[in-house]
Amino acid sequence: MQASKALAAGEWKKATEFIHSIKSGKLWQNPIPSRQCFQRQIQEEGLRTYLFTYAPYYDTLSVATLSSMFELTDRKVAAIVSKMISHEELQAALDQVNSFHHLQEGR
Repeated sequence: MQASKALAAGEWKKATEFIHSIKSGKLWQNPIPSRQCFQRQIQEEGLRTYLFTYAPYYDTLSVATLSSMFELTDRKVAAIVSKMISHEELQAALDQVNSFHHLQEGR
């Protein structure tokens, strides 16, 4: 529950810490690759959750800023945002020339 609350607040690192603190040997049979893969998924879902939650409050968001916040590459952030736009999960336009994510009114 604490991990989901942290993720909803855009705090992917806290969410990762909460999940990694779960005591289950079977969950992490091969700990290093499993944790790294899981952390990447948390980062990506953290970005998606952040955009669902906070996009209505922004006129523009920089891909570089989101990349820094979630420690993902600019390319990965742009791919996630593009997918959300194409699936109509996010009413926005991606200005790839200027690396800005322009959110449209009336979400």
